[in-house]
Amino acid sequence: MGCAAEFLGQLGERLTGRPARPSAAGGVVRHVLSSSQEPERIAPQDALAEIQRIVPADTIYTVDAGDHSQFAAHYLRINLPDAFLVMTGLGSMGPSIGAAIGAQLAHPGRFVAAIVGDGCFAMNAFEISTAVAERLPIRVFVFNDERLAMVENGHQTVYGRHPRYPTAPLDVCAVARGLGAIALQVGRIGQLEAAREVIRGAPGVVVVDVRIDPAIALPKLDRVAAMAPGVASMLAGQS
Repeated sequence: MGCAAEFLGQLGERLTGRPARPSAAGGVVRHVLSSSQEPERIAPQDALAEIQRIVPADTIYTVDAGDHSQFAAHYLRINLPDAFLVMTGLGSMGPSIGAAIGAQLAHPGRFVAAIVGDGCFAMNAFEISTAVAERLPIRVFVFNDERLAMVENGHQTVYGRHPRYPTAPLDVCAVARGLGAIALQVGRIGQLEAAREVIRGAPGVVVVDVRIDPAIALPKLDRVAAMAPGVASMLAGQS
């Protein structure tokens, strides 16, 4: 057993014969992105930072597939091996609320938070009624940019076109309240922390509609660049 940063650094030296790059604290270098300049919209990384200032350090996060999962993987600071449950199999959308229910049942003394996109919420929101019926105090943070962002961005990258896949007129708070949960909407820095008392202390399910800025995105590297128009068709011709 050993520190992951030390293990991977030494593995890199053995594989390449070159010294490993100096690592940041915890062995992770995070992109610095600008905060949102849009009214009533918050940058995803700012929302994640506020969430982590509110919830306990041993919180279990369950994360769906989508652009929000990339932000969660990049900006959440996880120090426990069982605290980050992400749906990486076939990139399935929707299971994180059910996973949060399972995690809460398995660890009734732990705080459990689902990080969900609005598209994923639309697929499996009715699992909230299960959590309400079972009196499980899960927290569901819906990162809402009113679209299927990963689908739109994938079309742009692979095909060079940008069709719209909106989730509007979905009303996250109305759906959550209709299923028996407490619902809040936030869209500016500081609003999550202002709701700390409810998020930390409410006895039942709490759903937070986090209105994120759709213009803020993480940079994509070589794997995505290889799918660009022209490159994708060239690779298809070689197969």
